[in-house]
Amino acid sequence: LLPARGVVYSHFVNVGTDEEIDFLARCESLLAARGLTPQLITGKPRELRTADAVVHGFSLMLHGLGNADSLAVQETGLGAHRSLGCGIFVPHKSVVAVGD
Repeated sequence: LLPARGVVYSHFVNVGTDEEIDFLARCESLLAARGLTPQLITGKPRELRTADAVVHGFSLMLHGLGNADSLAVQETGLGAHRSLGCGIFVPHKSVVAVGD
C-alpha cells in the first residue's frame, strides 16, 4: 500500500445498486460513516458474472484524500465482493497531473 495524497481508484465497486445516483449516495454514506468526505467521480458501469448472480457496480475515483485517509481506504476497500476484487482501491494520478 502506498500513501496517495489526493486520489485513489477502484475498477469496480459494488454497493447493491446499478443506478448511478443511488450508487453515489450509498458510497457517500459508507465513506461518511468513516469520517471521510472525498469528491466521488464515477466511471463506467461494470458487470461481474458469478456462479450465483450478476453483480453490478461502477468504477470509482475518490479525490481529495490525505495520505492517512487514502491508506485507510486502500486497507479496507468499499462495498461488497472484495474477495472477488471489487471495491479495492489503488493510488491514481491526480486529475491535476493530467495537464502537466
